[in-house]
Amino acid sequence: MPVRLVLLLAVLATGAARSQTTDPAPDVRFDRLGLDLPHPEVQALAQDADGLIWIGTRDGLLRYDGLGPTLLRRDVGDARSLPSNDVEALLVDGAGRLWVGTQRGVARLDPRTDRFTRVTPAEGTCGGAATWLAETGPGQILYGSRRAGLCRLDAASGERQRIRVPWGGADGRAWEVQTVASGAAWVLGPRPEDACRVDPGPDARCRSIDLSGFGPRVLGLDAEGRLLAYGRPLDGGPHELRRWSRGRFVPVVRDLPEVGWTESADLVVVGREAWLGTATDGLLAVGLETSDWRWLGPRPGDPTSLPAPRVRALLVDRQGGAWVGTSRGVAAWRAPAQPFRVYRRFTGEPGEISDDRVNGMTEARGGALWVATNDGLNRLDPETDRFETFRIPEVQGAGPPAWVPDRDDPFRDAWWQVFEGADGTLWVGGKRAGLFRLDRRTGRFRREAEASRALGLTEADGTTPRGFGVRHIYEDEAGRLWVGTTGEGLALRQADGRWVGVFPASGAGSLPHPNVNRVHEAEDGTLWVGTDAGLARVVDPGAGREMTFEPVDLGESAPVWAVAESPATPGKLWVGTVGNGLLAFDPESGRAVRVGGDEFPSDLVYGVLTDETGQVWASTNRGLARYDPTSDCLSVYDAGNGLRDDAFDLMAFDRSPTTGELWFGGPNGLVRVDPDGVGLATYHPPVAFTGVEVFDRRRAGRPLDGDTIRVAHDENFLTVQFAALDYTAPRQLRYLYRLLGVDADWRETTGERPLATYTALEPGTYTLLVLGSNADGVWNDEPARLTIVVEPAWWQGIPARAVALLLLAGLGLVGVLGVMHLAARDYRRRQQDVADDLHRGPVRGIGEIGRDLDGVETDGEVVRRVRRRVGEVEVGLHDALIRLRPAAAGTLGLTRALDATVRRARQQAPDVAIQTDWSAAPASLPDDLQHDFVSVLACLLDHALQTADPDELRVTVTVDDTGIGLRVVADRPVAVRAPGLRRRLPGTKNPLVQALRIVRQRGGALDVEPTEAGSVVSVRLGR
Repeated sequence: MPVRLVLLLAVLATGAARSQTTDPAPDVRFDRLGLDLPHPEVQALAQDADGLIWIGTRDGLLRYDGLGPTLLRRDVGDARSLPSNDVEALLVDGAGRLWVGTQRGVARLDPRTDRFTRVTPAEGTCGGAATWLAETGPGQILYGSRRAGLCRLDAASGERQRIRVPWGGADGRAWEVQTVASGAAWVLGPRPEDACRVDPGPDARCRSIDLSGFGPRVLGLDAEGRLLAYGRPLDGGPHELRRWSRGRFVPVVRDLPEVGWTESADLVVVGREAWLGTATDGLLAVGLETSDWRWLGPRPGDPTSLPAPRVRALLVDRQGGAWVGTSRGVAAWRAPAQPFRVYRRFTGEPGEISDDRVNGMTEARGGALWVATNDGLNRLDPETDRFETFRIPEVQGAGPPAWVPDRDDPFRDAWWQVFEGADGTLWVGGKRAGLFRLDRRTGRFRREAEASRALGLTEADGTTPRGFGVRHIYEDEAGRLWVGTTGEGLALRQADGRWVGVFPASGAGSLPHPNVNRVHEAEDGTLWVGTDAGLARVVDPGAGREMTFEPVDLGESAPVWAVAESPATPGKLWVGTVGNGLLAFDPESGRAVRVGGDEFPSDLVYGVLTDETGQVWASTNRGLARYDPTSDCLSVYDAGNGLRDDAFDLMAFDRSPTTGELWFGGPNGLVRVDPDGVGLATYHPPVAFTGVEVFDRRRAGRPLDGDTIRVAHDENFLTVQFAALDYTAPRQLRYLYRLLGVDADWRETTGERPLATYTALEPGTYTLLVLGSNADGVWNDEPARLTIVVEPAWWQGIPARAVALLLLAGLGLVGVLGVMHLAARDYRRRQQDVADDLHRGPVRGIGEIGRDLDGVETDGEVVRRVRRRVGEVEVGLHDALIRLRPAAAGTLGLTRALDATVRRARQQAPDVAIQTDWSAAPASLPDDLQHDFVSVLACLLDHALQTADPDELRVTVTVDDTGIGLRVVADRPVAVRAPGLRRRLPGTKNPLVQALRIVRQRGGALDVEPTEAGSVVSVRLGR
């Protein structure tokens, strides 16, 4: 035998539900949402901490944000997916975590990744199916099923323990949970008298409860958190709804019907009613204050009733709206924050309106509302709220003028307008049949033939009237009846009863257009006519057929179908146009201003009415707009606010002169509006981030408020989706968003496109702020925040940038050094050129002068002084040449520098054969050593050529551990004068002396060895 476990669920409920005991309950309207569910049977419902709605089905779990669902399903190869697609229970714990009970255990959702942590085994003790979930204390999750029994999970440690009840088998199997809640858990056993309670804490027992003679079968909480129970007395009798008070159940509503149970019946409080889900009858709605009850179930042909009689789950959201999970999908009931009453034809039963296409209406004496439709004229009784339908009988009866339309005429009972005159006459205008009077006593329609004749509409005989389309009927203060027609101008019944026709003409001052849509008499007595050509002032209405019209400029040309005045704006006209929206027109200045701009729901305005407070109401093809001229506040209402549909229609609007109620019609029925009951919604919807897309690829999960997301540098097409969680009219919501660091100001978007897209974001950290409003434009106080980090590429990071800077600096340094090197090379080249010039010119000339002086036989004081001065100059020039450091010595490499020096010697003595052997020479030497080495070679070659006049020279480079050496072999003796060398070192013109100076500075040695064949000069330079 099954055991029913019922856990206390705190329910926040607002709004009101009208109590009535009649079956259809048409005032309770459900939105079936039309969600694409993976399976039609909805088994569990929950609202998470952010306000998102979660829907558990037999084939997956859905997240719903008011615009569309996101489906999460099991992936066989992924241990982080749902344990099973058969979702039986949902729970949001005190920490805001979502727990999911499935046929294969319990899992916890990570909303950031849409991944699950499976916390119970798929089978075995405290494993398997989890049909019920509850929290009996912080992190203490109670779960179970009829087969597996009841267990408790410690969310922190992962420990599980079985809970035992005071009845049944020792294993505690076959339990059933009926409602889910936090706090204590009430367990109802297989017998009506069986009940126990699981308290928070480590105790694994379910303690018995004294029910005092009452057998509860379903439990829930009322708005004050008090326990409610549906059941029956243990000694028999009808079912009751009772409340737990001071240790016992006290009656609230008696004599309730017995219901068919589902596996998991829920009891919730919705407004002033308790709703109980059943298996066969939909919802049992029990009035907590009125003590009556009614069924809320499917109604044939009514899409606003429940989709199925089998109810598996109930949820009351934070706005007081109710969500109903049935075997054919989920339906939502919106708290009646907006007092709209919709009348439609559902089943064709007596008392319903005859047709959904409503064309015109008027309130007659006594408060009855007459409604013209495409299939009959209807009278709504204000006392019974039921309709009586009038149609043209096949035989009208005796009495002229007898008129019976063709039986097959598709417009036989198509009425466009109805109006009650000051004398009580009820005028009815046909879609094509013309103008009629209705005898309310007999139900007979009598054609107003004179109106047709005044318009020149007769048959070929000239007397039988023809029909026409009636667009408007209006009676002015002077008793004139104005009838606007389709294509036939104006039919005017003057105060004396005579009819005249007013037609457009070619001259100025005539009726602007043959289609006359509206006639309005202003407070100052001015008559205005709205036509397909715009608005015109009637200059002299008493002139009858000869009256003239003065068109006014409203900006863009558009048909005018409505004209109204507001007590809040005396002297101003509110003009509804089909194509140019709602206009505020000042007749005195002639200025027309469009209302609402882009925020106004549509350019097609069908009707305009004003209420007693001065609010301007406009019906459009996209809902009903309300505009406050004083505050410039605009509100829009559509199907999400309780209207049957967003679309209204031309001509179909009127205001009750007795109650102030507003009436609007269209293709989907009649709407009654109580302006006094319409106020600004005060609910501030939270904004939740619902997804992130990169290059149209959606990331798994969704970021939470305050989270940080990271994207790569090349993921430069980023879209963040969000939703303000107001489920009454999600597409009417508005959003402001701003990306700090990118947007200088707030950007705006609507519920049709709640997302922010950014491209080409530079690497860095940004903060996205999002504000949301409800349908009435009330914004939440704090924006939702999301930090976006655009990661740099590897070459954009700090280390890479540092390396790049170093490389750049290195390249710059190399460039500078290169330029300096080129400059230095050029400078040394110029030095070399100067040195060569000095060698070939002054130095050689001075040397020749010195030799000439040496040949002077006279050795007087003057000659010696001149010889000494010439030697000093020659030595000085040699020193200068050494300091010039010819470029070849430092940049060409050693062998190339030596070759260059030998090449210059060959140029000086082309007849001398100079042989070289550089095989032992290193590739290069330190710059200063190489320079000195080459300079020594130059001096030795110069000396040999000057003193020996050889035919042949052999030059060899030697290298050993002591240094590098030169060996110059001449085939003739060279002049040495060894003793004189030391005497003449301070200043001499001899190149050999200069070579000796360099050798000594380097710590080397220079030797001259005479041979029989000539001379050998050897030089050794230390490293």
